[in-house]
Amino acid sequence: MESLRQKLYLYIEQYGALDPRTVALSQELDKHIIKAMREINSEYC
Repeated sequence: MESLRQKLYLYIEQYGALDPRTVALSQELDKHIIKAMREINSEYC
């Protein structure tokens, strides 16, 4: 997940925040974050 975050920062610098490549990568990172949060949440329920 950290490597995706670093790649996202690179994409923002290279292509801008609204470029479709940046948005797609951001959405992919969001999926990983949501999955991780669900796993953490299920441990506490």
